[in-house]
Amino acid sequence: MKSPRTTSTRPMRLLALLVLLVLLTSGCARIFGTSLTGSWEGSFRSATGGTGILLLDLEVAGGDVAGTWQSSFTGAIVTGTVAGVADELITLTLTPTALPDCPYVVVAEQSRAKLAGTYSSSCVLTGSGDFELKKR
Repeated sequence: MKSPRTTSTRPMRLLALLVLLVLLTSGCARIFGTSLTGSWEGSFRSATGGTGILLLDLEVAGGDVAGTWQSSFTGAIVTGTVAGVADELITLTLTPTALPDCPYVVVAEQSRAKLAGTYSSSCVLTGSGDFELKKR
């Protein structure tokens, strides 16, 4: 005959094992926060006062970030590639596919489904500014 103590701890052990398996197989980002991987959309504001729209499609592998981007500023649509690193801060380089556009350096923080930060470039029109994006 089993003791009452052994019978009562078995369901708790099974529950703990089930929770551990869910955490390991589902990915912590989906349970505890929002993954950086995916589509982000929002606006940016240049230091000169103009505003535009920014879209990012990101993939993260380890701490490396890659993807594509698209923006609209003063009616022009610019597209390009994204490369960077996700650590405490997210540091990205947005390189336009068309020349003579110049790359943008982005430094951002992610807070759940919000990505916000600053950008800078040697371009005259949109040289530097800030942005805020939300996960789609």
